Amino acid sequence: MNVAAWSVGLVATFVPGPFVDEDTSTVVLVTSFAGAGMCMALIVATITGWWLRRRAAVSPNPPPKSETCSSLSV
Repeated sequence: MNVAAWSVGLVATFVPGPFVDEDTSTVVLVTSFAGAGMCMALIVATITGWWLRRRAAVSPNPPPKSETCSSLSV
């Protein structure tokens, strides 16, 4: 699922490409690609999170409890 999420999210980084050229100012260039990167991250996080929540909801076995030092003390 992670590969599918990245495949969909990666499309967002290509969106600014056709709208920038050698005459585009540095501020506009950096802003447009930074915004595209944030959109990509949001898309990947949303798809992966949705899948993990759905998978956890249908899983018959809950994940094992954490065995940290604090939980081992008697």
